[in-house]
This record gives sequence, structure tokens and C-alpha cells, in this order.
Amino acid sequence: MALFGSIGKVFMAPRLKKRKFDPEKMSAEDIDLPRVFKTIEKDELRPLIKEEIDLFKSLDYKNKPDDKLKELEYHSWQVGVLLKFIKEDMVYVYDAIENILPTKAMHITKRNLHIKVFDLVYRYNESVDKEFIKEELLKDIKWSAEDVAYLLRYITLENRVIPKK
Repeated sequence: MALFGSIGKVFMAPRLKKRKFDPEKMSAEDIDLPRVFKTIEKDELRPLIKEEIDLFKSLDYKNKPDDKLKELEYHSWQVGVLLKFIKEDMVYVYDAIENILPTKAMHITKRNLHIKVFDLVYRYNESVDKEFIKEELLKDIKWSAEDVAYLLRYITLENRVIPKK
């Protein structure tokens, strides 16, 4: 009889707590891009980033109101290129980035910038199909200029280490 009583206990697995998403603990290794980004070589990234910065500058997002910055205008290919740059642990040195980016992206602490960027990484990882090809990513418009502003600010930081609390 004791044998059957202990079997019931074996099948009662402990309840696991649901892990809470914590962008502060994420790093570039957590970026999970669609396969198509594996075809982009590291030396091809800088000109692509320059194109994104030039586009951002030409659209004059620095002088747009906050509600305009939240409109979904960027596609998953553009954001993926920026994330690939971060994943490769590259820095884009750009003098006077403050003349291009909105104030909210410039006057943010490193910790809060890291949180914003890795919250975006989490959303990208969760919402973008890893099997999408470039053409599908170009049609997948779900990112705002505000998202891109934070990414651009992050890629221009030379020291991305966030200080301990």
C-alpha cells in the first residue's frame, strides 16, 4: 500500500514560477534575428546604418511632436539591420547625433536606454517570424520613429555598459 501512496507524490511536480521579462538582464546575445540577416556581412553594416541615419535626419524626426514619433512607420528590415549592428557589437561614431535625434532619445540615462532597447529586442524576437525573407520584412511595418531613435542612440554609444544599481 505504501508503494502506491508514494507514486502519487512522484507525479506531483513542483509548480514553476513564470519568469518575468527583465530587459536589464538582456544583452546583444539575446537578439534573435530572421535567418536572412545571416547573409549580411559585418562590413556591409556601416553603409546600411548610414542610410538609416540619413533617412531619419531627412524626415526631421528631431522636430516632430511625441505623438508623431509613436506612429508605426518603420519596417522589420530596417529595425533588423539596426539590431544586427548591435548584435555584432559594433559602434557607429556619429558627430552631433544630438542634432538628429529627438530630445527624449538624447536625454535618457544609460540604464533607461538599455531597458528601452532591450524591450524592443524582446518585442522583435517575439513578433517577427524568423523565416521571413527580406521582401516580407519590408512589408512588416510595426516600428515607430521613437523605437528607431532609441536604437540609433544606442548604436552611437561607445560605452554601453550600464552601471550597477
